[in-house]
Amino acid sequence: MDLICRFVDCASLRGGGLFTKTLVYRKQAKRMTTKTTKQRKATPQRKERLPRVTEFERGSIVTLHNLGWKIERIHKQTGRCRGTISQIIKELPRRPDAVKRTKQRGPSKKQKAIAQRRVKVVLIAKAVDRTEGRAEPKFGSCKQIALEFERRTMKRFSDSTIGRDLHECGFRCYVRPLLTFNKAKTHYARIAFVRGMLQDHNTPYFNRIVFSDEHYVDGNHHGNRSQWCTARKDALARLSMSRFNVPSIMIWAGIGHNFKTPIIFLDLGTDDEGKTVRMNADGYIRKCLSPLVPRLKAEKRVLMQDGARCHTAKRVMEFLRKKNIEVLDGWPAHSPDLNPIESLWAHLNVLVYERGPAHSVEELRKHIVAAWKSIPMATINNFAAHFETALRKVKKERL
Repeated sequence: MDLICRFVDCASLRGGGLFTKTLVYRKQAKRMTTKTTKQRKATPQRKERLPRVTEFERGSIVTLHNLGWKIERIHKQTGRCRGTISQIIKELPRRPDAVKRTKQRGPSKKQKAIAQRRVKVVLIAKAVDRTEGRAEPKFGSCKQIALEFERRTMKRFSDSTIGRDLHECGFRCYVRPLLTFNKAKTHYARIAFVRGMLQDHNTPYFNRIVFSDEHYVDGNHHGNRSQWCTARKDALARLSMSRFNVPSIMIWAGIGHNFKTPIIFLDLGTDDEGKTVRMNADGYIRKCLSPLVPRLKAEKRVLMQDGARCHTAKRVMEFLRKKNIEVLDGWPAHSPDLNPIESLWAHLNVLVYERGPAHSVEELRKHIVAAWKSIPMATINNFAAHFETALRKVKKERL
């Protein structure tokens, strides 16, 4: 009202427009008064604070919670606020048999797509092509599998993604074992020999077998193939030459369980025309079998020899029959993996190389004799025991 009176005084002094201006200012004053009243009414009054939770109420809340009631239902039943109920429940000790409730969610669309992709990748990786009685993997690398996957589904994925999918599915990339034969007939002969040996004989019979074979020893590198270094250029080179360009010599020996023959050097040499003299039946009988026959008969051993011509010649078989030497018949062709002495030759090569480079055949002879003497009988027995293991391994072999 003071504002209106002042306006009236000013307006009377100026003269004119008194009524109109007075009405406008009255309306503004009324609005200001109404707004202040609404603001006062809108201010909420503070509720009275509930008394502290008693032990009886706490026990009731805990009991209802153990019965499986939700916080909202407990709030309506007890009248206590939800925050108080939640705090009481959190303070409860966790039961050992309690199971944490988690919302069960199904796999997302992305996870379903990955699972479907992996199923197709595994099927492609397992694809096998059988030709001429042999099985060959159709797609052996991640790149080939990725290309085949793109051809089938019109979707392209990187090689690393395909490799990761195979790894997650339990697949590993292994080097395929080498077959020592290329005919199905040889495979069936190996299987027949292995099954016959495992069915008709046992470990005591295997311990009687003497495994024999020839081997070329040369002065090439037979040490470590790998080397740890910071760069490829720092790796030291290995000497690998043809055995005709380094000192080399052919040897023969036999091993078995608690059996080890001395090394026999087969100095074949050359004839008058300069051609290398090959081992024949007479030389095999004279140099290899004759010194060994008395020991074979005394210990009732079984002689094993491969299908080389000098081993299966009529003279040799007749000589062994007259001397009453039992021979292991039916040895399959292309089966060096069954002969334990082949593994021993690799071990001997390393031992010879560790004795230093041989610059002549005579020096190589000394290294071979010393290395052969250094092999203990326990090592020989370990190699001989490999025969039964190899039989069981070949039994599971597939083309």
